[in-house]
Amino acid sequence: MKGGLIATFCSEGWQAVRSWWKGIDAERRAWMVGLGVAMLWLGGVAIWQAEDWLGGPERAMRRGREMTLEERALIWQWRAVVLDLVGVLLLFLTVGKWTGGGWKAVPKEESRGAWRRREWWILLGGLMLALLVRVPRMELSLYNDEAHNYGRLFAGRWERADLSTPPIYDAARWGETLWWNSGGNNAQPYSVLARCWVTVAQAMGWVQEGEVSEVAARCPALLAGCLGLVLLSWLAWRWWGRGGMVAALALLALHPWHVRYSTEARGQSLMLLGVLLALLCLERLRREDGWRWWLGYAVGLALAAASFIGSAYFLLTLHAVVTWERVNRARRGEMAWRRVARPVVAAGLAAAMAGLLMLPILPELLHILKHKPAFRGEMGSLWLRDAVGMMLGGTRWVAVSGGDPGQLAVQVWLPVWLRWVWVLAGGGAVALGSVAMLRRGGVARLLAVATPLGLVMTWGVARAQGFYLNLWYLFFALPWLVLALAALGTKGWGRVMLVGCLAPGAWVTGMLWDTGKQPNRWPVEWVRGAVYPEYLAIKGAREPILCGFWCDARLYDADWLELRSAADLERLMAAARAQRRDLYVAYSHGPVARQRVPDLVKVVEDEGVFEKVGTRRGLEETQFDVHLFRLRSEGGDR
Repeated sequence: MKGGLIATFCSEGWQAVRSWWKGIDAERRAWMVGLGVAMLWLGGVAIWQAEDWLGGPERAMRRGREMTLEERALIWQWRAVVLDLVGVLLLFLTVGKWTGGGWKAVPKEESRGAWRRREWWILLGGLMLALLVRVPRMELSLYNDEAHNYGRLFAGRWERADLSTPPIYDAARWGETLWWNSGGNNAQPYSVLARCWVTVAQAMGWVQEGEVSEVAARCPALLAGCLGLVLLSWLAWRWWGRGGMVAALALLALHPWHVRYSTEARGQSLMLLGVLLALLCLERLRREDGWRWWLGYAVGLALAAASFIGSAYFLLTLHAVVTWERVNRARRGEMAWRRVARPVVAAGLAAAMAGLLMLPILPELLHILKHKPAFRGEMGSLWLRDAVGMMLGGTRWVAVSGGDPGQLAVQVWLPVWLRWVWVLAGGGAVALGSVAMLRRGGVARLLAVATPLGLVMTWGVARAQGFYLNLWYLFFALPWLVLALAALGTKGWGRVMLVGCLAPGAWVTGMLWDTGKQPNRWPVEWVRGAVYPEYLAIKGAREPILCGFWCDARLYDADWLELRSAADLERLMAAARAQRRDLYVAYSHGPVARQRVPDLVKVVEDEGVFEKVGTRRGLEETQFDVHLFRLRSEGGDR
């Protein structure tokens, strides 16, 4: 009797559940299944990995050592999983509040149909133009963040303790690729992609372990830049037609700022791709308010934030404008109020995706922002002029590389009167294009409002906290600038203004194509005749002693000796004289080196001890100048 009651209860309960499930609309069912699977996965990871991921402090204490990078990061990784689990649970419990609801699509006349053959040919031509000016830059020497990240995140670097020990290749661990962020420059999605490209290049035999492959490290940036060109050309075509598409392709393909960041192993190119993906999905949402486009929008936001955290204020501004536009449409009766929650859900999913990657590195990043002097400073009129130069011409306004005639700066290649004519014409063109975007409405209006607000917000927050805002923090503004200028490509007078604005940028692009950006191979090539491993085939190439400090040339030399104090240099000087070998010292980042190791710089620059071989100017800033010195013999010059 008891068993029959239990069976009846279970049967009726099952029927009730089936009836309830069938009564739910398909959209809600799909979300419940998806969120349920996500909860099972996140919950399983949180439970099964808790002992291992949270046991780092105990293991370190038991073994009498400091916690490793991976042990510290995994604690935060577990917390990120738990936070995501809570967020997904909240979405699951409220799924009935933000699914369903009616809405009205935008009028059909805004739709342009599909691309025809001519549009595809235009796109192909734009991509070929972009590759023409980018491919020659792919093999330029790595510098600054690129060199640091290649040695610590993408591949590895050579380490040598002293002259008596052979060099050892210190390969980067995957934990370092994901979580090492000592300089605040780990764009995690880019680091993972670049490491995969370098690993494939090594597996295919294109490069050997310890050999630097600039092309492999920069391929993700180039591909992201080309994909960004495709997305932006589609937006320009939707908004301005074929003429606007041609203008946008030409502008972005030749804009020196985009040329640079689509050929550098940094995260800005991926960030811009994420922004353009979000804009494309927003444009598609004007015709179809489907969840697949909101998910694409969330992926775009997450990719942009994780690739470059400096874009966060712009992303917040863009999302706020998108949400406000949804509220206004709901007020006008164009959609149900529950659909206003869709951008909120998308933002939550974006935060969940980005948080899984970024939470383990955020504590270190916040510490760097608070204590690192490089992030402190004032932003006055010089900064403002440099920002204008970067946006309109892809280069600084003021030359800061010691008067080097090759410096890429507005004041170098434009006379005073023409600079202001160019600024007024360019600023006027952007203003006219922005008015056209506002009049068009839709996503064009959202972008024209969100980007200036994002610029002001980014600058204002940095200024309030005493941060110096490096110019690459403004790179997110490029789609707005290009699409605003592309609006002029639809009218005759506008095309004249467009050509005038494009000409200086095209000139700078030509200079970027023709000249190297950083001479970091130069010390190794001067001393050994080639970089590693090519110099192994040169007789006597390893005889000279090459050492240095604060210099990215170390990446190209397996026999490099890193100097940390004047005592290190004095020991090498004694060994070089005893063994009758040439001793060369290279250094860069002069201001930082003089602050960190003043005694070392003083010895190297003593003309009675070292003779200067030469200096190669950095084409971006004075701090990137590379200096090479040779030890004099005890009796004078050799």
